[in-house]
Amino acid sequence: MAFAIVAIVGLGGSCMTAPQVAPSQSPLGKNFDLRVGQTVQIAGEGLTVTFERVAEDSRCPTNTKCVWEGDAVVRLALQGQNAERGTVNLHTQAASREAGFQKYRLRLVQLVPWPKDSGGIPAETYIATLVVTRSP
Repeated sequence: MAFAIVAIVGLGGSCMTAPQVAPSQSPLGKNFDLRVGQTVQIAGEGLTVTFERVAEDSRCPTNTKCVWEGDAVVRLALQGQNAERGTVNLHTQAASREAGFQKYRLRLVQLVPWPKDSGGIPAETYIATLVVTRSP
């Protein structure tokens, strides 16, 4: 009996996919992916970026015709030099994809998954692709 339970647990575990792991560090100017709750340090810059949550997602579902494409808002928590903290909201709309913090520019490259129907997207499935550069 114990053997059968172990075998079932073993089979169940092999069907699960491992969660995507955020890089512990990312170079300045290079795209990186974060899931909700994950943090990355920008290598050599004294800046950490945490994907706190998707504050809003009104993007048009892929199987629907909409008057406009909608927008999603990604909220990031930042910790910079001298332990200064801040937050920024980045939008999927082109005009609001970027924000500044200290001497840096943060840009939302993309947010997946895209909604498929009027149902919500579980928070843990969101992945934000971001890039951090120095402000001009």
